[in-house]
Amino acid sequence: MIKYLTFLLAMLFSSVAYAAAGTPVQCTYNLETKYIDPKTNEDSTGRGVAVAVDMSKYGLKGSKYLLTAWHLLNYDKPTIFLELPIGKIRCTIITKDEALDIAIIECQIDAPFVAELDSTNDLALKTPLVNVGSPDSIGPASGDGELTEKTDFKWVASAKNFYHGSSGGAEFHDGKYFGLCVSGQYDEHDPGFMRRGIAIFVPLKRIKSFLRDYQDEQTEITNKLEAEKKAIQDKIDKEKLEASKKLEADRKKDGAEATPPDVVPEQSKYLSFTDIQKALKEGRMPFCQCLKCLGANGGMSPIGPPKENPF
Repeated sequence: MIKYLTFLLAMLFSSVAYAAAGTPVQCTYNLETKYIDPKTNEDSTGRGVAVAVDMSKYGLKGSKYLLTAWHLLNYDKPTIFLELPIGKIRCTIITKDEALDIAIIECQIDAPFVAELDSTNDLALKTPLVNVGSPDSIGPASGDGELTEKTDFKWVASAKNFYHGSSGGAEFHDGKYFGLCVSGQYDEHDPGFMRRGIAIFVPLKRIKSFLRDYQDEQTEITNKLEAEKKAIQDKIDKEKLEASKKLEADRKKDGAEATPPDVVPEQSKYLSFTDIQKALKEGRMPFCQCLKCLGANGGMSPIGPPKENPF
């Protein structure tokens, strides 16, 4: 019960406050993935880490968005949990790049600490770095190292604490996020043996390109939805206008059929009392008080058999 109340308070707090900038270890959280093993058809669990990163510049605001390695999540309908101080919180996959082995996940609540992206996109060899992971899944830990190799897509760094369980971790430069650790280096003579202390990571310039592509994709989707919404509204407005014009035309048509064409306007169709007196003095008598029945001669009907009432 206490944990549940704590969870609700954390969700409330996360909706009104942003996370603080934290140390590399504070921004790194254990990740647990539950899935059905396709080989054994049994429940299995994978472990790694994820790092909360400030990606608001790319449309992902708040500290509930984390970067991790895609291979940790690459299962059929995985259930993903992030281990926060209040307990395990469910996460969902936002987007991924299988070639780079990058994924963005969204936690149900904001993480308490968030890392900033480094402002530089390139580093010289032997630049000091801090690696953060969870060696043997014991929990987030950091270790000093340095950049040892650079290629177009993956860089290599010495990393004191990098080992199994550290996938999804990060390389930090001057306290800021610089690269996503996706794997270690395996012994060429023993493919199942990972050399401790060597991390292969995706450099920041590739991560920023990935984030820009995601932002452009979301902008394109938003613009498309807005265009579709506008097209629908324009169609509704056009149909309303056409219906209004048709209704007005029908009203005019109905009015024309009900009113004889030679009837004078409303304001002049009745005789005055003076006109009636004058007609009686002249020996004429109006049939009715509309000009159609009274005739054209002075506006009066002659004495005689009453005319058929047109109404």
